[in-house]
Amino acid sequence: GDLQSLDEDSARALIPAAQRVAEALRRSAVPCDGVNLLLADGSVAGQTVFHVHLHVIPRSRGDGFGLRRPLGSLRSPGRAALEATASAIRASLDTIDPSGKGS
Repeated sequence: GDLQSLDEDSARALIPAAQRVAEALRRSAVPCDGVNLLLADGSVAGQTVFHVHLHVIPRSRGDGFGLRRPLGSLRSPGRAALEATASAIRASLDTIDPSGKGS
């Protein structure tokens, strides 16, 4: 399943469950100076198991984990491109009903 098909009760439970796991990681013997939360939605986003699940990834200094930009994309887009993207997202949000389902 994909993120937009997640029912509201499950969605509401997701972050508190992640908080609990993150706290358990920090209290455990697992090296953990912080956590990353990762939810991949769709195969192009790296989803390989096709149900909604949130990864709680323990992090330590120098562990080498992180999101990487593709080569050649080290420069951020200009302000005009960012504004155009934000405008397109706002316009799309206006087409979604409050339950989070597309209209």
